[in-house]
Amino acid sequence: MPAGDRKLRGKLLTLKNIHFISRGSIFAGFLYSVITVCGCAPSRPESAGYISLSPAVTEIIYCIGAEDQLLARTGYCDWPPEALKKPIVGSFDAPSVELISSLNPEVIFSAGAPQSLQTEKLSRLGFNIISISPSTVEELLNSFLTVGRATGRISEAASAAAALKKKLEEASVPVSSDSPRVYAEISADPMMAAGSRSYLNGIIELSGGVNAASLDKDYFITGYEYLIRSAPDIVLLLEPRAGREERIRRSLGPEGERIRIVSVKNPDIYIRPGPRIDEAVRELAAIISQSSDE
Repeated sequence: MPAGDRKLRGKLLTLKNIHFISRGSIFAGFLYSVITVCGCAPSRPESAGYISLSPAVTEIIYCIGAEDQLLARTGYCDWPPEALKKPIVGSFDAPSVELISSLNPEVIFSAGAPQSLQTEKLSRLGFNIISISPSTVEELLNSFLTVGRATGRISEAASAAAALKKKLEEASVPVSSDSPRVYAEISADPMMAAGSRSYLNGIIELSGGVNAASLDKDYFITGYEYLIRSAPDIVLLLEPRAGREERIRRSLGPEGERIRIVSVKNPDIYIRPGPRIDEAVRELAAIISQSSDE
């Protein structure tokens, strides 16, 4: 895959650069080479525990109290703080097949397409891969149950999902004809927005807003012309940069004076489909309410 494509794919799902920490296993690397050549799946010793390649799943694992058997994580899995004590098996978009193999997990939780190259190799080695990549709030709640079944914490997962659903019901604001249009920028270079099929679209609607980037896509490349045509009342910057607010305001011309531009302090609660979604909904609902009062 060209370097530019990898950079773009990474920006779809994260806002930080985490460097890969190499702890390669010579034996695991040799084993993988042999399997690749002969095309057969090896018989592996009995396994225990699991590895999370998804920051959102890592948060769910801790939320349901299943962290004791979490063997390792990626460098992006940095919440809750206790997760930082777990070993790292690589970066989000380049987890180490060799290092993961050496830990012999019973289950590997992946974030889907961005890690497909590595998880396909791991699947051929005989590992159990569970891909979790919610695109709606309902799918997020269901992902709790998926993780709960895989970790033996079904009742805890069901309780956590029910509690989160209640929090969202309490925090949500109805959408009306007067609801402001919210443009969520997930990347500044290239400019990218969250479309109507994105997980962020659900957060915007639960917060009482209307998605200004209404294309029938999840995340897509835009530009200043598209930003102007989308006629936002609020621009939410999920990749805050120095001078970015002023650059956006200038691009909007005279209309820029009336538009509220907000650089969020913690993009992860918006980007990651996990247990902290209610924090994102409450924060955005407050931003919308303040904008309506101005």
